[in-house]
Amino acid sequence: MNWKYQVHVGDLFAAFEEGKASFEETRNGVVERLRDTGIEDDSSFDDVVDGITFADDVDEFDRALDDLYDWADDNALWFQTF
Repeated sequence: MNWKYQVHVGDLFAAFEEGKASFEETRNGVVERLRDTGIEDDSSFDDVVDGITFADDVDEFDRALDDLYDWADDNALWFQTF
């Protein structure tokens, strides 16, 4: 598949897992990188990113990422977590 967008967050996830970044720092970093893709005028993408933005804990964050993965599959976004 040819990916229209690519977002790499493996470094953010690794920093969190190693205790070098808080949950909030990780979440905010993911949101920033998603916003930097240049995806505009897509309310479903905005809803997905809002779900990540307002996640209060890791469980909510994981559920929001599930929504992102679904959106990404339909819209040629590669979301690399490693």
